[in-house]
Amino acid sequence: MGGFDIAALRAEIADRVDPAARIGASGIVIDGFTFIIRHGAMGPVVTTVVARTSMRISSEE
Repeated sequence: MGGFDIAALRAEIADRVDPAARIGASGIVIDGFTFIIRHGAMGPVVTTVVARTSMRISSEE
């Protein structure tokens, strides 16, 4: 069965962000993507930041 393997993507991101998280960084840029790292009681939480583009989606038809 084909499809997107989200678990593999999350594991890859975790592996690449981990060194920055270990030294207490609040963010890192990898391959042009920005990842924000929040350090909480249960460990780091990573958020991917997607740059806003000039392309807008309108709900008007």
